[in-house]
Amino acid sequence: MKKIIIMSILQLIVTAAFAQNLTVKGRVTGEDSIPVASANIVLQNANNEIIAGVETDANGEFILQNLITSENYKLSISFVGYETQEFDFEKPTKDIDLGNIVLFKAAIELQGAEIKARTTKMFDDRRIVYPTQKQKEVTGDGISLLNAMKLPRLSVVPGSTMIQYWGRGDLKLYINDNEATVKQIRNLSPKDIVSVEYIDRPSVEYGTDVGLVIKYITKKVERGITNSISVDKTLNRNRGSADIETRTNYKNSEFAVNYNFNYNKSKHFNVEKTDETFNLDNGVFHRNEITTGRTGSRINNDFALAYIYSRPKKERFYIKAEYSAENTPSDNKTSVFYNSGIRNDTTNKYNLSSGKDKTYKSAVYYRKYFGEKQFITLYSTYYSTQLKSLNNYRELNNASAVINDITNNVDAKSQGIFIQALYSIKFSDKITFRTVLYHQYTNAKNTYTGTSSGLSNVKRNVTTTQNQLSGSFGNFYIDLYFLLHRNYTKVSDEYKYVRFEFNPYISGRYVFNDRNYLGFSFSFNSIRPGIADLSTATQVIDEIQIRRGNPALKQGYALGPGIRRDYRIGEI
Repeated sequence: MKKIIIMSILQLIVTAAFAQNLTVKGRVTGEDSIPVASANIVLQNANNEIIAGVETDANGEFILQNLITSENYKLSISFVGYETQEFDFEKPTKDIDLGNIVLFKAAIELQGAEIKARTTKMFDDRRIVYPTQKQKEVTGDGISLLNAMKLPRLSVVPGSTMIQYWGRGDLKLYINDNEATVKQIRNLSPKDIVSVEYIDRPSVEYGTDVGLVIKYITKKVERGITNSISVDKTLNRNRGSADIETRTNYKNSEFAVNYNFNYNKSKHFNVEKTDETFNLDNGVFHRNEITTGRTGSRINNDFALAYIYSRPKKERFYIKAEYSAENTPSDNKTSVFYNSGIRNDTTNKYNLSSGKDKTYKSAVYYRKYFGEKQFITLYSTYYSTQLKSLNNYRELNNASAVINDITNNVDAKSQGIFIQALYSIKFSDKITFRTVLYHQYTNAKNTYTGTSSGLSNVKRNVTTTQNQLSGSFGNFYIDLYFLLHRNYTKVSDEYKYVRFEFNPYISGRYVFNDRNYLGFSFSFNSIRPGIADLSTATQVIDEIQIRRGNPALKQGYALGPGIRRDYRIGEI
């Protein structure tokens, strides 16, 4: 009995000795990824007794030591103006690293008054807009929330996948740091959206043709699984879609799977009239077309996988694979022609087309931060597409004799790579410099059978260097771009094109306050013949578009200023 008691005491002593080495650590930041210094970290046992308490340092980091494995703990993280975060540990057996912990702003009640943070924050290149609780309660998805926020130069149709940007350049959507589709935005729950960044001065990392970036910042789930299912069915037409997504989070890692299905089967029997006039060398030719019926169907299946690893303000990595299949079994149109001038008879037209389009795309992204003022980004994509289409165009006269019968059977393949490297350094709070180098290689080949026969093989090799210098001086902000392109294009043995092009661009704005500003832009661009401007060659390139050459097109230049203004009254 004495031996048993002695062995038990020794075991407790040894266990306690090893338990003293257990630690809990983490890093606390706000919703804007800025470290929260002097946040209160309190560790309690199962009886709510305080075991230890520390504060975060200037980098938002903390560490607690000497935990005992035989106890349960509760860790509380709090700071004035933020919601308290709590974690429960059940008899931990090893060190605990909580990674990055985000504190969300909270409303504060004071003697019947409610004090909230400002709903909009203004920065050099963007506005950060925090949706109100009322806006979240009256909306059901990310699209309708965007409509309720009334951001400038945006038209949104709630409950749909339509976002119209009324401005210069293209619109890009992001969820955190990942580019997203409108359907993915629609699947967001308003309660999970922390803020929306309205980036109206996007840098070169978003692309040279991008005029506006909308970035949704969502709550970071440290551990757990998130599922979303969206199903639509149009009542008055045979059209619908389904979007299914699941995300699994564990600390700094995230794994996402997405599947999207769309179908559209339509029948149109409404009479449509078209009137055309052709001025030919031997006279004027009038042609009226009355469409008597049209049927069509289209089916899309999209599948995507992604893995994401992120440490805020330290590094970010993701790899993504996408597969898309579009099937158009039939697109049938029948019409009656009434001709005058050169021809004076009645003909019937029958046009049937079908096609299958398959696309595979993979992407790798990596960003590394070197302190608070500089970072480097590497991005690479590979894509492969295959298109098979059949088009049969037939005209018959009033005696049912065939006038024209054209069959075009296309088998097109395209593959290419895109590599981009970006380096950014912030010299001061007023001046930032970014330089980008990217290379794009595309090889497309297509064959034709039927009455249209031939072979086309296109190779395009483009290397571009982009530099951007951004500065802020008081209320005046300016962007200066320098772009240098080397474009090499070859189409079989028929055409070869090599040229260096230099395109400068400058833009600026004067900000009166966080709601009003006046801006301007000035650019100089060269207009060059591209691969669509070839003699008689017919080729497939750029997202599989069948093009025919235009030999009359000449090179030229375009020079012009642009003035942009955004004036709003009232809060966002």
